[in-house]
Amino acid sequence: MTHNQQAVDAAAAVTTARGALDKLLEIERMLETELPAAWAAFHAANKKLRAVTRPTRSAVRKHELDILKQKLEVARNV
Repeated sequence: MTHNQQAVDAAAAVTTARGALDKLLEIERMLETELPAAWAAFHAANKKLRAVTRPTRSAVRKHELDILKQKLEVARNV
């Protein structure tokens, strides 16, 4: 292998490594900037979902009353 070919191969390796490093630096930047914002948006959406799917107090009371009525009926039949 000639000296010029070795220089060309080394330059290609440096270019490839630089491209990989640039990709890693971009990922690092995204982790530092975009990930916290995405995490906050996820938590906000999750909080809204819980609020929407949470039963109302009256629904909870009705369910508890229905359970007590069932227990009373079972106790009467024993």
